[in-house]
Amino acid sequence: MAYDNAAGSPVRAESSGWFRTKTVRCLALVLISLLAACSKGPQQQVIAHVGQTVLTAQQLTAALPSIADSAFSRLQRERYVQQWLEAELLYQQAVKEKIEQRPDVRRDLEKLRKDYIVSVFLRKRLDEQVQVSDAELLEYYQKNQDEFKVDQDFYQLDMILVETLAQAKEVRDRLAAGEDFSQVAKEKSIDHKREQGGAWGLVPLQQLAPALASVVTKMKMQEISRPVKSSLGYHIIRTGEIVKKGQVRPYEQVRETILPRLRAQKGEQVYQKLIARLSEQVDLGIDWSEWSMEEELEKR
Repeated sequence: MAYDNAAGSPVRAESSGWFRTKTVRCLALVLISLLAACSKGPQQQVIAHVGQTVLTAQQLTAALPSIADSAFSRLQRERYVQQWLEAELLYQQAVKEKIEQRPDVRRDLEKLRKDYIVSVFLRKRLDEQVQVSDAELLEYYQKNQDEFKVDQDFYQLDMILVETLAQAKEVRDRLAAGEDFSQVAKEKSIDHKREQGGAWGLVPLQQLAPALASVVTKMKMQEISRPVKSSLGYHIIRTGEIVKKGQVRPYEQVRETILPRLRAQKGEQVYQKLIARLSEQVDLGIDWSEWSMEEELEKR
């Protein structure tokens, strides 16, 4: 699906688990801290430090490789550095309290180490051996049309968001004069789709803010709207393809959703063949005869 729930979006947002997100971020940042001493070169710029542990410019760039030099990306960097500081503070305190020496923690760390090595190994094998052709994708699409029927109306939309009515009128005048929508969006739009030229893809009507939905339903294909006011500012909308309820979504719109399905199917086949081959190379055995669940529970 081409719509999303990023901040500043005219599409309604969904909440996520704060604690889970915080925990994952902390784990990632602590891993960077653990590797810092090994990766720091003598001439690297130090961005932040907690005691003797440092975060270098190289590590920061590696952690945030896709951001550009803009006000938004600077905010991302500042936020990341603050999260790194917090995670490192917590890690160092945990070390002082000898948390890592607890048997249960050592056991869990060893399991994490093994799981990570296995995941890297499997990812490498799957990347090497799992290939999905365009012909296979198209065949799946043609044989499974019911999967791609929509249960509501979808509209392919391009949108430019600006702050003021005057800016919106200027944008519309430029588009009416024949300027490229994508280029104008990259130059003028203030929402998170600007780098995609304002392309939102297929958006379900009920996910649009009411002010936008009422306008979109009255527009024709490739029509450019007049400025539409919402709580975010003023929108200029261009409509594209319309997929009505019960219709099958076009192949181009669902290709990227089919790809992971076929990759997963082929990946499972590769996995089972790999397990079978490795099993033939070593002596395997399972013996439950001397194992007692009650005794194991008592040990805990």
